[in-house]
Amino acid sequence: MKEVPTPEPGPGEIVVKTKYCSICGTDVHGVLYDVASVGSMLGHECSGTISAVGSGVTQWKVGDRVAGAAGGAPPEGTMSLFMENPRYNFRTMGWSTLPPVFSGYAEYILMDAWMASRIPDGVTDLQASMVEPMAAAYQAVDRSRMSAGDTVGVLGAGPLGLFALQIAKAKGASKVIVSEPAPARAAAARELGADEVLGPAKEDVVERMAELTDGKGPHIIIEAAGAQPTLQQALEAVRYAGRVVLLAIAWERCRCFPQTGARGTWN
Repeated sequence: MKEVPTPEPGPGEIVVKTKYCSICGTDVHGVLYDVASVGSMLGHECSGTISAVGSGVTQWKVGDRVAGAAGGAPPEGTMSLFMENPRYNFRTMGWSTLPPVFSGYAEYILMDAWMASRIPDGVTDLQASMVEPMAAAYQAVDRSRMSAGDTVGVLGAGPLGLFALQIAKAKGASKVIVSEPAPARAAAARELGADEVLGPAKEDVVERMAELTDGKGPHIIIEAAGAQPTLQQALEAVRYAGRVVLLAIAWERCRCFPQTGARGTWN
């Protein structure tokens, strides 16, 4: 821990007094793989109250409750280097190009005004700290082009996988099949509405997903574990012309190959 100066907002910026900041798996990986820049103050799944506004900021005032890193797309011309690069990779490029000011684990956070999202009445500050990961899961389901009535497989019932499960159900999935080895997370998936919860340590996930979908496989697979085995399972389990969306990203090199008897093909 260290003391840092309380930030002052510049033009188009706000300062937020942090109330809660959830821990993102990307932050954990950044430390485990030693790619976070020395001195980095991480944390972006945050909520709090605006304590200061810079010149030119008209949409916010001191005292507004906001969630950080959840305000939508940046205005044209304001994207940082890592956001401009469509192939940016934390694992190989590190955090050196990240804005040094977005630091949710600190008591005060300096951020561009567009990065914040207003917390509605009835949503607690603690709940609002989940807005950013919920948005990531929503985007994954949205980009899968899931239709009402589709069957969906979710590999991994960590926080993002559990969000994806709930979003798929809310968007009208006819069946959501979750694969999760950890008993507590498997129990959470059942509680949150999973139609089937598979135990990959004791059953063949690909075959069980086929059995539960009349031999066809799910229309959509959301890979939320970020591991080589689950990526392989996703590609094997999805039905012909189905779609696999990577919500979690493996930090180790993965090589996946078609298996004999797979229901579809991929490149």
